Amino acid sequence: MDSNLTTQDANVVFRQCLLDNMSDGVVFLDRKLRITVWNRRLESMTGLASKNLLNQRYETTLLGLKDPVSSNSVPEQNDPIKLMLKSCDVVQGDYRIAGNNGRELRVQLTVTPVVDAENQFLGCVLLMHDDSAQLNLQRQLKDLYAFSMLDPLTQVANRAEFERALDQFIDKRDRSNEKCSLIICDIDFFKQINDNYNHHIGDQALIAFAALLKTFAKPNDVVARFGGEEFVILCDKCDLKSAAIRAEEMRKALNKTPMSMLNGKFITASFGVSELQANDSPTDIFVRADTALIQAKEEGRNRVITSKTDQSIDLTAADSVKLLGGPTWPTLKGSPLISDEFRTRTPSSVLVEKLRGFIVEMNAELRTVEANQTAVMLVEFEDPANFSRKGRFEVRIDFMEDVEGEASEKHGRRTYTYMRITIRLAKRKWFSTNSPELAQDLLAEIRSYFMINDDSDTIAAIEPATEYRLRHEK
Repeated sequence: MDSNLTTQDANVVFRQCLLDNMSDGVVFLDRKLRITVWNRRLESMTGLASKNLLNQRYETTLLGLKDPVSSNSVPEQNDPIKLMLKSCDVVQGDYRIAGNNGRELRVQLTVTPVVDAENQFLGCVLLMHDDSAQLNLQRQLKDLYAFSMLDPLTQVANRAEFERALDQFIDKRDRSNEKCSLIICDIDFFKQINDNYNHHIGDQALIAFAALLKTFAKPNDVVARFGGEEFVILCDKCDLKSAAIRAEEMRKALNKTPMSMLNGKFITASFGVSELQANDSPTDIFVRADTALIQAKEEGRNRVITSKTDQSIDLTAADSVKLLGGPTWPTLKGSPLISDEFRTRTPSSVLVEKLRGFIVEMNAELRTVEANQTAVMLVEFEDPANFSRKGRFEVRIDFMEDVEGEASEKHGRRTYTYMRITIRLAKRKWFSTNSPELAQDLLAEIRSYFMINDDSDTIAAIEPATEYRLRHEK
């Protein structure tokens, strides 16, 4: 047997094996653009059998190439084979094709000219790579991003993304000392929209409001829905005055924008503004802006109020961990499940607003509000991991403001709000269970609403309730 012939035959077999097992579609065209190779992968991608195509001349309509964005058919002058012949160079492009069984594929085509030693054109090789799987992955990741980072209704950032962004803004402030401001706003009398129209119309109003806020955002700003009808805007490289001017522009634009879902009526909003200060925690700047927002509502709504306390405050380590030593609470009767105390620089008026949100969210029943700033409510609380486990609790929250610290010309004396949260087991309904161990989970939920964090440098947890009772009830 001729060894040269055997080698040649083997090369043909090896080449065919390579072509049939490639993950990309392959086409060989000769100098007259006749098809000499159409591999198995391309058959599975297009549904076109090689036996029906070999020795046929390539035509633009053969693959049915479409623009990946517009899905319009690619004109003949823009066919990648024609572009290769014109440039005598490699041509690459992204296209869509009608794949096997009518399913559309996103593909990347590479057309490479083949020349001999004398640079004479012998034909070309066309490689087709199926990008559909990668495209599906990108789409899934995009959907995951939207789910985890965006508010599903308004498509602005959600609360978790806002909190992450605020942490980044503070880190950037620490590195470069750049300015940053926060705007908090919500729609005035939003409950009346839901009551007089319906919740669907209310949702449409929220979408329109979010869209208006986005028109005033700059590239590195963050617009987020904080909850309900409350929105926040983080303004990058923006001082208090500039942020207030922008908030006023938003307010005026809203006053001039008729809402189609409200039959052309207008809505208004109130705005609170604060600037990030040295040594600020996320809670600090948020509380100042939130306090300004509450003031805007109290002064008649549809206005912008800037924080009156935006100034650099140098807190010592001792200040940030100082324990309770002053106010005396009313004596508690009986033995509650939990009675914990906390201290914060947040004004009691802000904490009461947070409490209102908690009552609405938890569908709590407010029992009494006492003159000494005490609220008592009935809360039914479920184990989120096991809905059959429920607890019925009486929650009492005592508020007390107190002035501490030595007066100074720079800071004056510092005002703190003290809170005592007491949880008791309430009488269960005849058809329900009552799980006392859920009291700790309920306390965690309440602390979340009041933004009480153990690692915060502005809020200090006080001694355990048991020690407190022993010290004050003797």
